[in-house]
Amino acid sequence: MKRVFKLVLVSMIVLAICSAGLIFFQSNKKIELPDDLYDKFGCGRVTLDYRYTDKYCYDYNLYKKDKALGKTDSL
Repeated sequence: MKRVFKLVLVSMIVLAICSAGLIFFQSNKKIELPDDLYDKFGCGRVTLDYRYTDKYCYDYNLYKKDKALGKTDSL
């Protein structure tokens, strides 16, 4: 009986860890810009200055949305 209880407990712990990892990686998954735009906006720079285009660096959907609205024409 103790052996079955330990097996079930270990299985639940492994399942919980795997589920937490999957949820973490899915929630942190972002859609990156294509390489040409990534370079154009300087997304890989290591500085403390903030640029208006920084919001697009890891959210290509936002860039496409703003482009459709004409907000990126001056970039």
